[in-house]
Amino acid sequence: MLAECGWHAGRDVSAALKLPKDFVIFPTVQRILAEFGNLKCGKRGPGIECARSTLNLDPSLAEGESDRFKPYSQLIGSKLYPLGEGDDGHYFVAVDERGRVFLVMDFLMFVADSFEVALENLLLGRKPRPVDEQGKY
Repeated sequence: MLAECGWHAGRDVSAALKLPKDFVIFPTVQRILAEFGNLKCGKRGPGIECARSTLNLDPSLAEGESDRFKPYSQLIGSKLYPLGEGDDGHYFVAVDERGRVFLVMDFLMFVADSFEVALENLLLGRKPRPVDEQGKY
């Protein structure tokens, strides 16, 4: 599925990325975006536990949205950085400093402990878990 959207082993699009100015980048983000940045992938339809997601891994789509991310960063005790959008802008996909992946909407959902697992979960339709007021999921 990733090869169909332009991904290949050794891919590095670091020089072509447009990063949002109102977020502070960290090493986990750099690694993910170098390899997967600017990919548009996925197909809508039924999945394993929920609908499958389409992804647009363009972090610049979150320009001006840092105020939406800050309360969630505080909630989980770790900075969040946008990787792009899912389902044609219905939510942001974000990674934290520990490499965990979340969906940012009017609430926060936990997807996986790593980007690779999160990508698989979203593309295959595995259900994310809500994050409660104590930052637990």
